[in-house]
This record gives sequence, C-alpha cells and structure tokens, in this order.
Amino acid sequence: MSSFQFGSSEAAKRSGSDAAKMKHHIADLKYTTDSFAYLLRPRAAGLTSSSALNSPLINRGYFARVSTSTVNVVEMGAGFSTLYLRAVSGETSPPLPSHSGLKFYEVDFEDVLNSKKSALCTPLLSSSLPPLPNFHAADLSAPNFSSSFKQEIDSSAPTLFIFEAVLMYMDRTSSDNLLSDIASSFPDATVVIYDPILQKTRFGTTMCENLRRSGVEVSGMLSLRTLEDQLGRLKSVGFSASHGLSMLSVFSSVLTSEQRA
Repeated sequence: MSSFQFGSSEAAKRSGSDAAKMKHHIADLKYTTDSFAYLLRPRAAGLTSSSALNSPLINRGYFARVSTSTVNVVEMGAGFSTLYLRAVSGETSPPLPSHSGLKFYEVDFEDVLNSKKSALCTPLLSSSLPPLPNFHAADLSAPNFSSSFKQEIDSSAPTLFIFEAVLMYMDRTSSDNLLSDIASSFPDATVVIYDPILQKTRFGTTMCENLRRSGVEVSGMLSLRTLEDQLGRLKSVGFSASHGLSMLSVFSSVLTSEQRA
C-alpha cells in the first residue's frame, strides 16, 4: 500500500495490525457487532505495533463508517478487516442483500493475506466460518495493478472498490496512477474512499506528527487538504462524477437516531 521501500511497507502493514486491535476494542464496547474481530486480533498482535486505547472520536468515526457500509466487491488493502465475514453473516447494517452473482475480493500484500488465511483456516474454525473471499496478492503501488487483477475478475461487471484508510499510505503519484488504472480498466467502476484530511488544525497537525513517527509518508495527504481536493482528484484521474461527505456529516445526517444513540 506504499510505493516506498521496505520501511514504508512495514509501516503500512503495522497500520493493519493497529486497525485490528482498534476494531476489537470497538466491538468490545458494543459500538459494532463483530463476532470475528477477536479471531484476527491475536494474529495482528504478532506484528510489531504500538498499542493504545481508542479515543471516543475514533470509536464514533469507525461506528459511523461501518454503519453505512454497503455491499462491496473489492476491498483494497483489506488487511485484517472482517467486513466480508460480517456481511455474509448478517452483521452489517444494512445486511448484505441476497445476490447469487456477488463475488467478494480482498487485495493486500501476499504475506498479510497469508497471515489472515492462517488465522482463519484452522480445523476448529473452518467448519463454522463462511467460505472465505477471493484473495488477490498485490502491492497497490506497483504499476498496472489491473493487468493481473483482470485475469481473476469480470472487469465488465459493475464493480465497487473500497479503500478504507489505504490511499493515505501511498504517495500522490502512485495513488493517482492506481485510481486512473481502475477508472480506465473497469468501465462500470465505483470507488468509495475513506481517508483522513489533514487540515491545518491542532488535530490535523497531531495526526500528521503521529503518522510520521510511525514511518508513514504523508506527502500524499498533504497534497489533499480539503474535501474539494479529494473530489477534484477523482475527476482528474478519469471518474465522471464525485461526491463526498465529512465524517461529521455522515454521523449527523446519514446515521439514524437509533444508531447515534
């Protein structure tokens, strides 16, 4: 998920470990229903990573994000996400609609996917879990991502790509090239992007400093300082339309009052 050498790739992988711990904490606090988070937290904890309790802002933001999840096809930089398992088990809101032609793919580094499969493909769990999604190993910063991926997927079908805190770990050129590749290779593609916008506020400055200390290159994020920048980028790489909301707007206007309670 990073176009840089070993050090930055490791920083991106550590972020997946951190996310697994956060999601387990969020499920423990009953923000979400996720019966699978505990399965992957021990595996994620085996990676070198810092640990910290989630702030209420992170808990609320994640809740707003997963509560509005829709059926997806390709989860880019999936890491230790349990979105697919939750969706096919009826734990997402809204639930996954019945569709016999739906195929779900997870894309990430090969060693990350192997670690995830190792955690889930045990004799005890294999009989109780749904069939695993289609895994595709790739470095998203490598050129021509679609050339290999199109051998495994029907690129003419409507395809939804989900980037949940993924593009933020790539430099601007690499992420633009990836999005342009998708726009030109998948004629009926939609992308959903969840990324931080490092505005010139105390929160944005602190987040930027924390990412840099973790070895994450932030130049790509610093070139997209507003929601308008993000939307303009999508049009510039070949998408015909773009729409966006801040997480505060999602929390206050998209979630129901019961979900916000």
